[in-house]
Amino acid sequence: MPIRAPTERKSAHRALRAARGGQKERKSRGGAFDDSANLRRAVAVAGLLIFLSIFGLALVRMHEVAVASADEDRPLHRFSGPDIRVMSQVMEEAPLTAAVKASPRPPPASPPPSPDAAAKVQKLRKPASSAAAGSLVGSDSPKHAAELVDQAIDKTPASSKSLRGSSKGGSGKAGANMTRLQERRSATSTFISLHKGDVLPVGTDLVTLVVIAHDKADCLKKCLTSLAESRDEDKKAFKFAVSLDHPPAFSNLEAVAESFKSSLPGLEVWKKTEQSHMNAAVVKISEHFRFALTETFERRENEFAIFLETDLVVAPDFLWYFRASAWLLRMDPTLYCISAWNDNGNKDLVFNDKRIFRTDYFPGLGWMIERKTWFELKPQWPAFPSTGWDHWLRHGGILEDRGCISPEVPRTHHFDEHGTNVKKKSSLAKTLANMALSKLQPESLGDLSYLMQEEYESALQEKAKAATLIQVADIPQTQAATTYLVPYSREEYTKMAKSLKIVPGQPRTHYHGVVETRHPTTLAWLILADRRMSGFILPPSEVWRPSLQRLVGPARPNESCEDFCTRSGQRCVAKELAFINQCNFLRTHFSCEAGCGQNLGADLPCYVTSSKRDTSRQCLTTDAAPTCSGKHPDTQRLCACVP
Repeated sequence: MPIRAPTERKSAHRALRAARGGQKERKSRGGAFDDSANLRRAVAVAGLLIFLSIFGLALVRMHEVAVASADEDRPLHRFSGPDIRVMSQVMEEAPLTAAVKASPRPPPASPPPSPDAAAKVQKLRKPASSAAAGSLVGSDSPKHAAELVDQAIDKTPASSKSLRGSSKGGSGKAGANMTRLQERRSATSTFISLHKGDVLPVGTDLVTLVVIAHDKADCLKKCLTSLAESRDEDKKAFKFAVSLDHPPAFSNLEAVAESFKSSLPGLEVWKKTEQSHMNAAVVKISEHFRFALTETFERRENEFAIFLETDLVVAPDFLWYFRASAWLLRMDPTLYCISAWNDNGNKDLVFNDKRIFRTDYFPGLGWMIERKTWFELKPQWPAFPSTGWDHWLRHGGILEDRGCISPEVPRTHHFDEHGTNVKKKSSLAKTLANMALSKLQPESLGDLSYLMQEEYESALQEKAKAATLIQVADIPQTQAATTYLVPYSREEYTKMAKSLKIVPGQPRTHYHGVVETRHPTTLAWLILADRRMSGFILPPSEVWRPSLQRLVGPARPNESCEDFCTRSGQRCVAKELAFINQCNFLRTHFSCEAGCGQNLGADLPCYVTSSKRDTSRQCLTTDAAPTCSGKHPDTQRLCACVP
């Protein structure tokens, strides 16, 4: 006899009692009644009720299994764990904005926040301090004035509006489905569940710091010594590994690593024995990072990982910095990395150890990513990154909708002058020697929620609105304790950057074209805004837009854009070429079989047609301002023409 659930048995008993009660009532009225027939009828009704109940439960269970199976196969994009639900509760306005740069991918959406969540966000925001603002006037010391400007900037209220425009998507069924999906995943996931403001917990055993070492035992010792001096509580939150790729140096480097196993508990040594078929240094370095990423995220299945080269020493709060900021990678899908480095972190320009900022330019030199980010990068990792794997990551268009977090005052310092890219007494070596290193102690950063995309952009918009608008030529006349908004073009950036003592080759540290720095003499705060990219904070009259009559197309091999435009009955204007100096434009017109990267040359942006080149079948962009006259026999240019 089948065993029925209690609810099913109760339903059957009620049906039988009802049937028997009706039988007695009708008998008392003297009506003819067939006991056996009606009893069979009552039993049949009860059985039908039981069958329908079981069938309904079976359908519900089948649906749940089907949904769970489909969810397991569906990519989660930037989200993992239950954090999309939490993110919707801490952001005042749920929709995420679209990137300024052209991109085929739409921005992800999230559910609308609850009223309680909005109230929580308001508590996090600090009102502007009139006392701090008023004290800016008449400050005697430029550095003191700069500190007061920092205080005023930090206390600027954030607007609830997004800068670069967003649609209020994500509410309703889609947002609710994603929330349920994340909750189901979290029930079985071994991953850390991080929420707003959380730090990486001690003893997770899912986070590894990997030191990338080649052949210098002295550099490895110096790097590991600085890590070993970190706070014990922070060291317990990580596993440590040294990754080696040069067999002749294995024994020496292993001996160094062995001496640190007591101060860096559980320190492992990984060995890359398979050697690259190319001898170029950029290839060997790239392959070593590929090996370390694979070992970390695939073989050992770590959830997060930090990568640190042996020519770096770290700040006292280096490990805490990553512990305190890792939650941002979980909750903001527009971020993919946390970096300890600031390319413009000159000792004379950076003072605020607590200020952290967003950047679209991959900083490197001590950086953290999540496991899922590696699986986005892996299929397109370049066989020959002509100017380095890090340049490919910055310019390859793989993660172009997303950015990184960097500190104003760096948490790493480069010390070696005998490397592949840094030579003794070179200008680069001198620049790196003059970089600051933070002395801030752990647990001093405070609330980092201002780095969430909408919060950050709103605050940036408020700063730009309050700033004094000037032109590049007016920068020498800036005054202390004042904030300036300075529109610039890519064509004039190099000269301007040299005068400001920041990296001149390209707008490093920029966020959608915005570079924030101090004047090297007056320490006035400068918001440098690219006329092509930063329209979300510039007055409309200061923005450059592409011509509506523009013709974009591929030239023939060894044909300049001047010749291409003439052949098309139009003319080449160099100003238009900078708009198409992007991987997404190149992929529209060329196959880019070997990926998209960055290089130097007058014929860029282009596609490499020659099979004899190391960059064969790659699309290439440039950091320089493109020209109309450049051409090369081995490439096809991408051109922009106007009538």
